[in-house]
Amino acid sequence: MRSTLLLVRRGDWLTEDRARAYGSLIAAVSLIALVVFYRGIIGAAWHGPGGRPLASDFDAFWSGARLALNGNAAGAYDAVALHAMESATAQLPIGQFFIYLYPPTFLLMSLPLGALPYLAALAIFITAFFATWALCILRLLPAPGWAVLPILAFPVGVLNAVIGQNGYASASCFGAAMILIESRPALAGASLGLLVCKPHLAIAVPLALLAARRWVSLLSCTITALCLAAVSQAVLGTETWQHFLANSANAPRMLDSSEIWPKLVSVYAGLRLLHGNAGISYSLQVVAGVAALAGVAVLSRSRPGPVIEIAAAIPAAMLCTPYVWDYDLVCLSLPMAWLTSCGLREGWRDWEKTLLAALYITTPVARFLGSGARVQVMPLLVAALLGLIVSRGLTAGRAG
Repeated sequence: MRSTLLLVRRGDWLTEDRARAYGSLIAAVSLIALVVFYRGIIGAAWHGPGGRPLASDFDAFWSGARLALNGNAAGAYDAVALHAMESATAQLPIGQFFIYLYPPTFLLMSLPLGALPYLAALAIFITAFFATWALCILRLLPAPGWAVLPILAFPVGVLNAVIGQNGYASASCFGAAMILIESRPALAGASLGLLVCKPHLAIAVPLALLAARRWVSLLSCTITALCLAAVSQAVLGTETWQHFLANSANAPRMLDSSEIWPKLVSVYAGLRLLHGNAGISYSLQVVAGVAALAGVAVLSRSRPGPVIEIAAAIPAAMLCTPYVWDYDLVCLSLPMAWLTSCGLREGWRDWEKTLLAALYITTPVARFLGSGARVQVMPLLVAALLGLIVSRGLTAGRAG
């Protein structure tokens, strides 16, 4: 028993050869699955099971952009107008449509996609952000190295490609900031400011920059976010923001729907799956968020390095919000790549390799665990990742 615990704690079972072999296998399976999925659905007039369009979540992005280009940006937040646009392009069954949940800043950035045919827009959306994210991963990892292929084949990325979600876009913002923040802090801050398109993932970013006294990056982040919001209002109209804010007021009601709990990877959703009531679940979500932000503040205040500070802000954000979906887990690939790089350069610490393996295996099946076993372990794994990052960072801060 003791020898087994030691093996798990030290992670000696996960050798470089095994990691490379597992990564190659997963990459091959993912590629085959994507080819079969896309070829089969395109051959069936780009529809999937139940009449769902190819990359169904992207259909809402593209339809919203089309409405905006046609002079009805506020229509993206109107269920009737959006459904009409989606039905005209995807021939959705009656009663089935996909709502637009993102702020007008994201709608503004999506306008060029709305000017393209659906399949061309989808292809550019997926491949461009995958390529940007991949470049960030390659810069964060030592090269050449055994860890490159496994992380590039991060399985939850397949989910983003299948449903047409924006996880790679969010991850690219974080990744660019991690690469640039030491040499070009203003550009890094601007990259983080782009997360105003998905602000709940950036909750810990201002705190990390403020506590670490990264004034250039903080100012650049703030200016970028404010400018993007102002431009979206000028281009899309005040009415668009009013509709978005009105829809946002319904978010608590959406979170009460048991249908979406398996797809969420937050503390709140995990507790609701375990039959926790809403009040207790929200309360513990707040406790988790405060604890995560406290960890980021303590870490950043010691100034262990800007890359470490941003790496900690990613899992911290996922512990702060009840509204984090499984496709957002691709953002965890960046702190995982950073932790892997530390392990390769400085030696592995206890639990690090085992946790990375657990995250790698669990992220693509989180939704199925929620719907099948009615259990969600991702908040525990994300909290453990934050703890290991903070531990390494504080050690680096004391050494510095």
